[in-house]
Amino acid sequence: MKKVLFSVSAIIIILAVVLMAFDQDDTEQNTEADNKQTEEVANEVQTPIDFETMDVELEAAKGQEDFIASIIAEEEAQLAQERQEQEEREAQQERERQAEQEAQEERERQAAQEEQEQQEQQVAQEEQQESQEQEAENENIQQVSNETEASGETMYMTATAYTAHCDGCSGTTYTGQDLRANPNQKVIAVDPNVIPLGSKVWVEGYGTAIAGDIGGAIKGNKIDLFMADEEEALRYGVRQVRVEVIE
Repeated sequence: MKKVLFSVSAIIIILAVVLMAFDQDDTEQNTEADNKQTEEVANEVQTPIDFETMDVELEAAKGQEDFIASIIAEEEAQLAQERQEQEEREAQQERERQAEQEAQEERERQAAQEEQEQQEQQVAQEEQQESQEQEAENENIQQVSNETEASGETMYMTATAYTAHCDGCSGTTYTGQDLRANPNQKVIAVDPNVIPLGSKVWVEGYGTAIAGDIGGAIKGNKIDLFMADEEEALRYGVRQVRVEVIE
């Protein structure tokens, strides 16, 4: 029993010695590593700065910056040239568009002018034709009036009334009598082929009058009696009257 206890104690003592040896070895190793690191730092501090190498590196860096700057400058110049070319193309397109618009406006102006000239020419032809027809009609009326003599016959005719102030009325008769200046005159409008202009007639309910006017609607056995008062003319309406040509 004592031998066993002795053996255990011996083992414990041996283990303690071994552990102390390991701890001492680790401590020495750590110390050597720290010393080595300190020496390396000291060497780095004591190493002199190589200014020549720094200058070379700075020059290289500056060269790179200059190269990059030149590339940027070239790209900006190219972009500026492209913008200028684009602006020139747009300006050219605008000039072409403006020229086309002006040409179109000129064509439209010429077309409008030609159309207006054609219309004016057509109106002039129509007016000339109307004037010729009116002259022919006037000559025919005048001829009938000159050749036809009053026969003194009595006829029954459809009578209406008008004033010198109606729409489209000038107030002057076909034979030149101013009814507005002489509102008391007795004048009737007739068909010259039935009653010659200038004839003296008697109209039932109206009295003696002069056949001194004509009218577009006065054809055949129709007459139109001049009245100074518009309301009186309206009240007259349409009547069948006896008419006698005096002279």
